[in-house]
Amino acid sequence: MTRRMLLGLVAVFAATQAAAHALGFRFETYPLRWFLHFLDPELLRTRLLESVFYMHIQPPLFNLFAGLVLKLTPTGTWLFYAIFLVTGGVFYIALVVLQLRLGVSKIVAVTIATLFLLSPSFLLYEHWMFYTFPCAAILSVSVLLVYEAARTPSRWPLPVLFTLLFVLCGMCSLFHLLYFLLVAALLFAFLPERRKAVVFAAVLPFVLLVSIYVKNWILFDTFSTSTVMGKDLWIMTAGNMNGVERTRLVQEGKLSPVSLINRFDTLDRYPKEYRETPGFEQIPALRQENKTDGAHNFNHIGQVPISRQYLTDAVYVLKRYPQAFVRTSALAWCTYFTSSELYVSENAPVVSRLGLSAFYDTVFYGKIPARLAVRLPGGGVGNSPCIFLLVGLPLIAFYAARCAVKGKAGANALTREQRIALAFCVLTIGYVAVIGNSFDVMETNRYRFMTDALSAACLGFFISRAALPKLRGRLSRRPNIQP
Repeated sequence: MTRRMLLGLVAVFAATQAAAHALGFRFETYPLRWFLHFLDPELLRTRLLESVFYMHIQPPLFNLFAGLVLKLTPTGTWLFYAIFLVTGGVFYIALVVLQLRLGVSKIVAVTIATLFLLSPSFLLYEHWMFYTFPCAAILSVSVLLVYEAARTPSRWPLPVLFTLLFVLCGMCSLFHLLYFLLVAALLFAFLPERRKAVVFAAVLPFVLLVSIYVKNWILFDTFSTSTVMGKDLWIMTAGNMNGVERTRLVQEGKLSPVSLINRFDTLDRYPKEYRETPGFEQIPALRQENKTDGAHNFNHIGQVPISRQYLTDAVYVLKRYPQAFVRTSALAWCTYFTSSELYVSENAPVVSRLGLSAFYDTVFYGKIPARLAVRLPGGGVGNSPCIFLLVGLPLIAFYAARCAVKGKAGANALTREQRIALAFCVLTIGYVAVIGNSFDVMETNRYRFMTDALSAACLGFFISRAALPKLRGRLSRRPNIQP
């Protein structure tokens, strides 16, 4: 990429952000106060390291980041916004550069990246204080680092890559230790001459990541970065069974009374033994039932045995009533292939007023104006299907995987670094799709947004390497009819 092109991309991004602000977009920090993923902001300001250390509901790094910002500014809004804007600029430029590295023409690369930049999903998540947008940006930069690690013997790409993977896994529980190991295994297998460098670069971030697991194992008896997995699996199984059937199983003693309670109800709705779970009496992050602003503290120590009980009930249903999991997974996958637009955002009316939602839903997602006929006993109803996403995303991923394996795109041979970058994209897209749709049912399209840029890069690769050459070939074979 030339300096002139880079300055042009910066100008496009800056103009987009200025226009978004002028049209009414504002950065939203309400998730920090009310979402279960965050500790009490007051504790983040005053007892940051202690509170983050004893956090179990989520991986700790995004709360650590939030706490550091809150220590610097009273509300943190302007600094959060500035950091997210910088992240958005890096994200946009990384998507362009990634496509260029894959052999995509400049026109196609810039067009696809800019359409992604202007999409409702990008604008809404960029203005929303949550880990979704940073994770998506990290994944895009990570693909570039994988490419550079395969292309050059330079030492810096691998340590930076594994550091970013540690940050990713330390922010979002969707990215498990397994994902870190899968990426390491991919590089270990496809870079035989750099295996020692891969191991050396991965070892420290791996140890740091494992330390979070070990800490939770020692303190909370769970080898994970989040204790909420029991609740997640429960909603995929017992939580979406027929209410009468679930009640019967509770009455027969096969399920616990916990299965009659909404998984995210406040602590006072559960039997008092959970509320009175002993231990950590001097740690407010584990003992206070409500945050300073009044939201419930889901990091209360009582939530650990509650989630464990949900897990026990979920495993029972999964073994004896697997059809419940199949039904819920069907809805999860239907949601996955819908627009990833953020409807809970206070900026959503701005997007609707501008007509962006309708335009992208119709032109790029192929949204069918009818709700999908998938209804679960628990009351869940599918969203309107988006046929371009439903058909196009799997085909694009399959094409990228095929090219990575064969080493060719049409008549053109791919370099090793291009093949490894494509393999990383497909691995990540598949991982997020499978794990996301196995442990959640209503927000799977939000998970998909984290890999949408990788799918966009694969789309640019397909257009430049397959669609355009075929179109040019057909046009060149047309007879030249003289008048």
